[in-house]
Amino acid sequence: MQEVLGSQDVVAWGGGVNEAYLQTVRQALGLDVDMDRRAGLLEAVHRAKGADRADLSAWLWTRLGDLAFRTQGIKEAQEAYTAGRDADAGALGPWLGLAQIAVAKKDGAAWDVAIHAASERVSGEADAKLVLRGLGLSNAGAVKQGAPDDESTWRATAEELEAVGAPGAAWHVWMAGASVLNGADAVGRHEVVCERALRLAVEHGLDRGAVWSCLELAQHLRLHDRLAEADLRLTAAIELAEQLGDARLLDLVLRLGSDLSAELGQVAILVHRLRLRASLSADRGQPADQIDLLHQAYLAAARGRSDDAPGLGEELVEALLGAGLRVVPGLEVTPLLDQLVALGSMDHARQLALASSQHAFASGRRGEAAERLATAAHYALLSNDRDEAREMLDEAIRVSETYGLGLHAHWLDERRELFGREA
Repeated sequence: MQEVLGSQDVVAWGGGVNEAYLQTVRQALGLDVDMDRRAGLLEAVHRAKGADRADLSAWLWTRLGDLAFRTQGIKEAQEAYTAGRDADAGALGPWLGLAQIAVAKKDGAAWDVAIHAASERVSGEADAKLVLRGLGLSNAGAVKQGAPDDESTWRATAEELEAVGAPGAAWHVWMAGASVLNGADAVGRHEVVCERALRLAVEHGLDRGAVWSCLELAQHLRLHDRLAEADLRLTAAIELAEQLGDARLLDLVLRLGSDLSAELGQVAILVHRLRLRASLSADRGQPADQIDLLHQAYLAAARGRSDDAPGLGEELVEALLGAGLRVVPGLEVTPLLDQLVALGSMDHARQLALASSQHAFASGRRGEAAERLATAAHYALLSNDRDEAREMLDEAIRVSETYGLGLHAHWLDERRELFGREA
């Protein structure tokens, strides 16, 4: 493979930039392009379009996709690769990028399309670096189609890419190889390849690559009932994703992390991860998701008799009130009220009952509104707030009388029994 590259064709980069081809781009555009600056790359794309150089536009969009993959995420990377493909459908680079996106998203159909297109374009590519990258992915693709893995050269290509200073491209080839190793006979090889990808990412500071490698390895371990090992990998991925400050990536690993915690019966860890996901949903302006996740955390804590349960109940109620008591699938107010009372969170139970009454009244459900008011009155009484209890019970009676609901007869008796002359 070394003959493909030549002695001066590659410089170190997370994804591997061909220095000789980069010089060609600079001369054609009259611009000193910095491969690590998005603004500079976008300016170069603009110049390439103005010069009617679709081939250079595609190459530059590929660089933008590579940069996005290691600094932003797969959404931004896919957008760049797609723009490159649209600029020049005959270019190799964008198809390689889209193949890598398909691996990350586990989209087998998209992988097949991208790798087929890439295989057809390898021989016509002017950038020798992309040729090597294309060969690695294409050989992995051949294994997916049934070629013997032990005869494939994709591993050798990945090793060569790392050796010539392109660890990012090498990592993509390792991950592509992991994605095609399926079936009972490939279990051991799949794990070895995941470990190799993880080691490469850690050694070369490819932090996002390390997170994705941990995620792939954890999914593999979980599939084979090695839950504790899977959780160990996920814990490392969660910590690294937090350090990166990438909310989408963090939420992705936390999803699997929450499932693993539940399966392992780790109540405290499950509650922490669900709470963290709820916080991420709140930051994204998704109150329904936030409430759903807080509810899951609350139920887990309550069932596990965790000391976190009362605080979570209060947090959940505050989120519900802040969201205007929007309906969340699977969240029923009555059981939640009972749980709050059982935990001694009487004030929050009262707040929730009162808010639920107001919400029901505004929605035209007068009977439910009156009943919730009476419930709130009982909670106020349990908190020794007799004045508020009497006011809410009086209001429940008025609603029932005004709208002819017929619910107030026993409330009148209860009022006389509880408050006597106070009534």
